[in-house]
Amino acid sequence: MQAEKAKRVVEEVPEVFSLERIEISETIMKELVKVMNEIHQVNYSYRFWKIIMGNYVNATVSIMHILKKEVLYNQYSLEAVNSHSLPTFKQQLIARLPSVIKHYKSFNALNTINKLLQQNNSITVGLPDIEVSKKMGASLPVYYPIYPGSGNTEKRKRANEIAEKYTDTFYKNMVLRLPKVYVEYFDKKMESIVLSEPATKTFHVHVPPTLFSNLLIAWYVENGAKLCWYQHGAYYGEMIGHNAHFHEASVSDEFHTWGWKIKSNDVPDAAFRLEKFKQQYDGYSKTGDFDFLMCYPDVYDTNREFYKKVTDHFLIDIDSNKYSSVLARPRPLNKMFSHAGRLSFITDKRVTIDTGLTPMTKVIAQSKLVIQFTVPATNFMECLYVDHPTVGLLQNDQPTQAIKPYYDFLLQQGVLHHNFDSLIKHLNSIQIEEWWAALIKEPMYLQFKNEFLRKV
Repeated sequence: MQAEKAKRVVEEVPEVFSLERIEISETIMKELVKVMNEIHQVNYSYRFWKIIMGNYVNATVSIMHILKKEVLYNQYSLEAVNSHSLPTFKQQLIARLPSVIKHYKSFNALNTINKLLQQNNSITVGLPDIEVSKKMGASLPVYYPIYPGSGNTEKRKRANEIAEKYTDTFYKNMVLRLPKVYVEYFDKKMESIVLSEPATKTFHVHVPPTLFSNLLIAWYVENGAKLCWYQHGAYYGEMIGHNAHFHEASVSDEFHTWGWKIKSNDVPDAAFRLEKFKQQYDGYSKTGDFDFLMCYPDVYDTNREFYKKVTDHFLIDIDSNKYSSVLARPRPLNKMFSHAGRLSFITDKRVTIDTGLTPMTKVIAQSKLVIQFTVPATNFMECLYVDHPTVGLLQNDQPTQAIKPYYDFLLQQGVLHHNFDSLIKHLNSIQIEEWWAALIKEPMYLQFKNEFLRKV
C-alpha cells in the first residue's frame, strides 16, 4: 500500500528530464521575479533571479502536488531542500550540517574571494582541479556562510502580505515557503560581496558549490560580467528535455559543451570533468579482479523489487563459466556510511557487494567490464573517455538529433541494449578484450568521442 502511494506521488511530479518540467519551471520563475523584486524593493533582472533561485524552483516543482492542496503557513526553511515530500526538520538539519562544519574550516574564504576578485579578471568557480583549468583564471575558494540571528523580519512580513494577494493555493504557498536565505538574510549576504570592476570580469563556472556562489555570480553578471558555464555531466546534448542544459545555457553568455552544439550559445569545448576522472583512473592498476561491475542507480523502497527481479534474471542467465566473479556497487547518497544494505537482495555467491564508498575509479579499474543499468549516465561517459569496456541499457525516449546516429552505432556494436535479454546474449557470445579492442578503433566510435567526449 505504501509503495503504491509513493508510486502515485512520483507520477504526479513532472519528470526531471522533460519539456513539461522546463515549461512549469519557467512559469514559476517568471512569477518569482516579480515577487522577489517587490519583497526587496529592487528591479533586478530575470537573469539575476534565475541564477540565484534555480534550486528553489526545482524544489517547488518536486512538491507541487502537495502545494496545490492546502495553504501551508509558517513552513519555510533556511534553504531549499529538494524532496518529493515536505522536508522534515531532520532532513533540513542533515542538509545544513555539512555547510556549517565547512564554514568553520574555511572561515576566511570570503576575504580571499574578495581579494581575488580585486586582483583578477578571469575567474573560475567549481572547475575540476586539472592543469588546463588552472590556466583559465583564479579559482575562487568555497565560502559557506552561516546565518545568525533572525535576519530582516520586515522582509518576511512583506513576503507574507504578497502571498495573501494570491487566490491560487500553489502560488500562495510558493511565496509563503520562500527560504530565509532569499528573504530575511538576502540583504546581509549581498552586502558581503565587494564589486570590483564587474564589467571587466569573466566567470568560468562548472558547478556553483553554494547558494552564495550563485549570488556572487549573479550580482557580478547583473553589473556587466560575462558568464561562461561548462557542462558537468552526462545527459547534456543527449536529451531534448534536459533541464540543467536549458537553465544553465539560458543564463550564460556561453555554454561550453563536451564537443557538441545544439543551442545558439553552445560552444564545443572539452570534457574537463572526464579528464579529472582519467587522472584518478590512471592512478590505479587495472587488476581485472572482477569479470564485471554492476553500477546500480539509486535503489529505494518503490523500485527495490524491480532491481531484485532484473538482477536475479541477469545472474541466472549470464554464463557462470565465463563470469564467475562479480562486483555490485550501490549508488552512494553520502560519503560516511556503507550503502551495501541497499543491495541486500543479492544472494548469489559470485557477487561481492561494495559499500559504495570505494572510489568509482578504483572499482572500475578492478573490473574487466562495467554494466550500466541505465544510459545516459555520467559513468558510462567516464568509461568511454578512458576506453574502459562498458555496456548499458539505453533508456532515453527523447534523444536529440545530435546523439541519435551514435546511439544507433552503439546499439549495433552491442555497447547499448534495449533490454537485459539482448545484453545477456551479447555478453555470453563475446570475448570482452577482443570485442572491445576492435570497437575502439571504429571511425564512428572515434567520431562519437570527439563530439560528446572531446579530449582535454
